[in-house]
Amino acid sequence: MGRAMSNHANYADYANLGVQEPEDMFSPRHYAAVRGRGRQKRSLPLWCYTSERFHQAEMEKIFLPSWNLLDREEIVPNIGDFHCVSFMGANLLVVRGKDDKVCVFANTCPHRGALVAEGEGNCKVFQCPYHFWSFGLDGHLIGAPQYTDDDGEELIDSSNREEFGLAEVESGCWGGFIFVRFREGPNALEQHLGAFVETLASHRLEDMRRARTVVYEMEANWKCFVENYVDTYHIPFVHKDSLSQWKTTEYRRVESRGEELLGLAAHEGSQLLLPKDDYKGFPAMAQIDADKVGGTFFTTLRPGFMMTMGNDGALVFQSEPISATRS
Repeated sequence: MGRAMSNHANYADYANLGVQEPEDMFSPRHYAAVRGRGRQKRSLPLWCYTSERFHQAEMEKIFLPSWNLLDREEIVPNIGDFHCVSFMGANLLVVRGKDDKVCVFANTCPHRGALVAEGEGNCKVFQCPYHFWSFGLDGHLIGAPQYTDDDGEELIDSSNREEFGLAEVESGCWGGFIFVRFREGPNALEQHLGAFVETLASHRLEDMRRARTVVYEMEANWKCFVENYVDTYHIPFVHKDSLSQWKTTEYRRVESRGEELLGLAAHEGSQLLLPKDDYKGFPAMAQIDADKVGGTFFTTLRPGFMMTMGNDGALVFQSEPISATRS
């Protein structure tokens, strides 16, 4: 009789394979090889892409204190314009205030948590539909009708009114993009952007307008999308009839100054299009610096922002985590 053999005979310790998350998941010993070089270098353990415990740590340590792309300023072009959006599970309210600046607030009334706005539009005052509390474009509480104690005394007056405004989410704008972060972090937005600010200045991203938005929900960890974007190894195999046909003549790396990575690939035509379009695209934008014409910038901004910046337009991506295995 033949002897049955298990396919896993040599792999009893699943933790070593990264299949089963260990109790000491955050011990540096599990990640030393990730920072290795040459033959000693290894990928992240598999649990980094499937573990809810690891996912929660990423949210706390990476996403909440980091700058994340929310949307474009053009969603609120005029004073008084508002736009409601959901991001990483939070209901947010984007507003262009009287000072013509964009602000972002939590779209929840501080009284009982009802939504203070829905959809998009233009207004001078936001009014909660539940108890009619009203708020200005700056998020400050304007009125709370009949909000009194048992003796009829008003519970909110000039001494404490500021405590009851809409919660503001830290935000900043660059190149027409709106960025937010939910917790104080180490760097201001401009420091986080690093070489983006100077290198891409002549592209005048703030003057561009969005042509199309597509939202995909993936049964995959958020890192899979980002890592695939920066992985050029797979292109001649997976994209042999499309992206692999690009004729790149040179690749120049831009020195990083913040949380960004930039590289300029020199080529002819447009790398925003596929071969069937003959890479023609639109004419190069006239304002771009001469040394940046004839190439495409492939960029990432930690944690989840990616942009392919061409002579004639841009492809912009944001990887938004939903859970350990969905984004």
